[in-house]
Amino acid sequence: MRCDVCGHEMSLWPTDEELDSVPLMDTWTCLWCHADTFRHVESGKIERVPYWPLDSRWERAVFPHFDSAGIHARAFATTTLCGIEAADMLSDDSIMWNPDESASCQACKEMAELVDSRWPRNLRGLEDRG
Repeated sequence: MRCDVCGHEMSLWPTDEELDSVPLMDTWTCLWCHADTFRHVESGKIERVPYWPLDSRWERAVFPHFDSAGIHARAFATTTLCGIEAADMLSDDSIMWNPDESASCQACKEMAELVDSRWPRNLRGLEDRG
């Protein structure tokens, strides 16, 4: 699948086979601009997540089995924006990662700013990815 925001190839998120014996939806993420797209398996209907600013875009990463310095942003299922990989990484979707918190990872902040710069200005409205 190609990204409608930047034209790069998108990556399919793995499904949790224990929870989703037959997934209802595929989640695709662009590795370049991090645009998310959902495809309903049965109907083929596409849903595109709109642009969100830095302080409301990334979920806070939670590491159940090791202590990580700083507060990190979860980029993909098992990876932070700064590149930490942990198979058991969780996200606390009730707490968004805030790049302005003093304990926020500087490398995550720099990557978040870079990703943000990759979104064209004309696609930053809530209805622009329709």
